[in-house]
Amino acid sequence: MTDRKQPTVGNGDYEQMKAAADAAIRGNSAKTAQFLVMQTVSGEISVFPNDLSAEREEYILSELHAPLSAVLCAWAGGQLDVPSMRVRKGLMDLDPRNAEAAVFLVGERGINARRLMDCFPLV
Repeated sequence: MTDRKQPTVGNGDYEQMKAAADAAIRGNSAKTAQFLVMQTVSGEISVFPNDLSAEREEYILSELHAPLSAVLCAWAGGQLDVPSMRVRKGLMDLDPRNAEAAVFLVGERGINARRLMDCFPLV
């Protein structure tokens, strides 16, 4: 069984990433379904509109060139979710260190961070 420890992320990471997602949602003239916000270990934040097609998700993955510290997946309505299985698996394949990246989700007590590696079904 996988150890379900909390990832270590700074308090400002979620706020910065959510603000980037919110800005993208507000400017969403194309009515994109989802936005993926990625933060590298060096702190760089990138926002990618995602129409959930295989082509778009492969493009997003091809644009990532550094290990990630955090991932935020926001729907156009502002709700948080885990990225698609294709994106999660792709992030793990890109760099094994991405397994430790935080994925921000809403829980009973507010915003929680889970490691990317813990966002897969248990087998």
